Amino acid sequence: MRLPKSIGVATLCCLIIPLMALMLGLVAVLLATSFEFLDFYNEDEWTQADIENFVGAPIPPSAQDIHYDPHCGIDCFVYVRFSASPADLDQFIIDLEFAQIAADPNNPFKNTPLQDGLNLFMNSTPVTKAGWWQPEQVSVADSRGGSYSDYVDNRYYTVLIDTTDPASYTLYMTIAST
Repeated sequence: MRLPKSIGVATLCCLIIPLMALMLGLVAVLLATSFEFLDFYNEDEWTQADIENFVGAPIPPSAQDIHYDPHCGIDCFVYVRFSASPADLDQFIIDLEFAQIAADPNNPFKNTPLQDGLNLFMNSTPVTKAGWWQPEQVSVADSRGGSYSDYVDNRYYTVLIDTTDPASYTLYMTIAST
C-alpha cells in the first residue's frame, strides 16, 4: 500500500526543518567559539588593558581613581574616568591624536576641538548609573572639553577635563564605536 503524497511531504518537512535548525545552531556555536573578540564584549570581564585597547591609548602612569563602564551590544559605548597629573593627561590627549584627527580635512564628521570653558556633558543624560560618573557637576570655568570622530577606527570621543585641582586633573571621556 502506498502513502499519499501529502504524508510524504509532511514527513520530509518534519525531518528537514529540525536538521537545518540543528546545523545552523552548530555553525553559530562554532563561530562564537572561534572568534576571540566575542569574549571582549563581556562587560563584566573588561580589564584596564581592554579599556586601553578600546580607547586607543595607554592610561597615564600617574592615573588614580580609574573607573570604566562599558555598555556593549551591536555597538559599544564606554565611560572612562580617571585623575592624573596635568602633564600626563596632556600626553594622553596627544596619544589619542585628538588634535590631528579633529583637524583632518578628510574627516567627514563634525569635530569640536579641545577648548577651555566647554563641558559637552553639561546637559546630557548618561546611560551609566555609576556614582563616579558626574561630569555635569564640573563648572564651565574649570572645564576643557571637545569631541571628535575617528572615522578610520569608527570611534566617537567626547572628552571633558576637570581642571579644578591644578595638581591633578580629572578626565571624563565617552567612546562610542559603531
